[in-house]
Amino acid sequence: MEGFTKSRDSLNCSLFFRIKDDFINSWVYVKNGNDTKIYTLKEGKFFADKKVYENGFLKANFSFVYESENSFKALFWSGKMYAKISGI
Repeated sequence: MEGFTKSRDSLNCSLFFRIKDDFINSWVYVKNGNDTKIYTLKEGKFFADKKVYENGFLKANFSFVYESENSFKALFWSGKMYAKISGI
């Protein structure tokens, strides 16, 4: 399963994730003018509701920390997901 957040015009970054075999991988895509950066997942937590998943929806809480250029500041993204699972 793969998913991503939609970027707004004022916020040029998106969170992407891929779930396979009970493992999750995530990365953040940031575009600033002509400069594009991708930050890879360093560590995190992801809790999905199994019953909701069995009914065709992804409902989850997550907290991710990404690799950062600045070792003194963490780049993190946390929140909740709720979406209908659809095929390609």
